[in-house]
Amino acid sequence: MKNDFVSKGRSVSDLKVHLVLVTKYRRKAFTSVMLDRLNAVMQELLEKWDCKLVEFNGEEDHVHLLFQYHPDVELSKLVNNLKSVSSRKLRQEFAEHLESFYWKDVFWSGSYQERQRAEGRRQKEYCFLHSATTGGSKGLRPPLKRSSVAPIKEGSESPS
Repeated sequence: MKNDFVSKGRSVSDLKVHLVLVTKYRRKAFTSVMLDRLNAVMQELLEKWDCKLVEFNGEEDHVHLLFQYHPDVELSKLVNNLKSVSSRKLRQEFAEHLESFYWKDVFWSGSYQERQRAEGRRQKEYCFLHSATTGGSKGLRPPLKRSSVAPIKEGSESPS
């Protein structure tokens, strides 16, 4: 992944989440056509939330999404929106296929897994690069180097 920082207001970030969504009862309900449609739905929804879909992949009973977001996005609300809207659209568009798996209006399992990924080192590199190109900035200083002064031993007096 290249340097694709998100700038909004006074902050710059590169936060990514790996989200795993599982079908209810882990039923093998997905077809390749459904996965293609779900990819388009997720991309559309994430754009509405000012997020960017980086990767999407899935199997018969679960999907993986890797997306970039800004810190002002409430992840729990975003995930709930992704699950509810995608469930509704898939149940409308693939009703005949899903009737053999689900008798009620359900699609996703109630749980999900998310792992946040922040590229801390790349963030520091960006700050130092920005500081160097703008002639320096308050608060952005290179890390201090450790001095070679030996530590004071117990029982000895410190020099005044």
